[in-house]
Amino acid sequence: MKENRIVDVSVIICTANRPALLLKQLESILSSAVQPREIIIVDQGNAALTAEILDGLKESYAAIQHLLDHGRGASRARNIGWRAASCEIIAFTDDDACVSDRWLQVGFQHMLAHADTGILGGPITGVPEGGALQIDIPVEFRYILPEYSQSGPIGPFLGGARPPAVNYWTRKSLLLRTGGFNEKLGPVNERKIQVYGEDSDLTHRVDALGYRIIYHPDLMVYHPVPLMRQTEDYLKKRMLTEGITNAVLWRKKEGAGRFFPLLKAIRLVAGLILSTMLQFGPRRTAWRMRGYYFRGALFGLWHYGRIMDDKINSIHKD
Repeated sequence: MKENRIVDVSVIICTANRPALLLKQLESILSSAVQPREIIIVDQGNAALTAEILDGLKESYAAIQHLLDHGRGASRARNIGWRAASCEIIAFTDDDACVSDRWLQVGFQHMLAHADTGILGGPITGVPEGGALQIDIPVEFRYILPEYSQSGPIGPFLGGARPPAVNYWTRKSLLLRTGGFNEKLGPVNERKIQVYGEDSDLTHRVDALGYRIIYHPDLMVYHPVPLMRQTEDYLKKRMLTEGITNAVLWRKKEGAGRFFPLLKAIRLVAGLILSTMLQFGPRRTAWRMRGYYFRGALFGLWHYGRIMDDKINSIHKD
């Protein structure tokens, strides 16, 4: 049997109590003709469940590190993973995704050949449970599923888009310079209000160092879209969260400063407009999703400090 070629890439995956999904992801990585120098699993769940599937894989691929973490949060887990990595080129993906058979080869070759690329991402193809989406989601909002692609050749991300952490290549030297992911951002199950954007925040800091943020159309990842994400209730909650996240990132970058009195006036006026839009205006999905997004954004701008300190319980009560 011909041995697979090993490339100097450390693949980082954080997981928590999803062994069946993790196994599918690992099988997709290891089925490629090119394999990474190491795969680092950072486990914040039941370690015995994860160890059971890893023991079977180690018979054919020994370079799997299983790191236990009793803390919480995807950003924390990713930081633990890259700090333990032995390679300069780092590839992050998620335990519930699957990578294409060329993912490792394409990512490694690009990062090796282009020293000015700080972060590399690519298309994400949503795979709906049930075979087809059960709800009409406008293309502009499908990134929340997640699903993303752009037309054209290798080049910068378009329209302000940023690569999500499910398909995120970078360099350990840049993670050391920037400090990695901000652990106050990113999904944490115990947080009262979720604030994402840990990947966008890191991308902004790498971009500020003068490195390129590149989209590669052949760097494909597949992500399941469970039925619970194909409901009006999920879309509402997720768009509120998207609005809060982007507001928090803006406040983090710009601060309140002289704009704070203006925010108070905007919040009062916009609140009236959004109430009309959501309750009496057009009922098309796109309008509703924009309305929930802007409602979340206003909430995030106003309550930035309390959200970051996890001292606010709900967007509906505060």
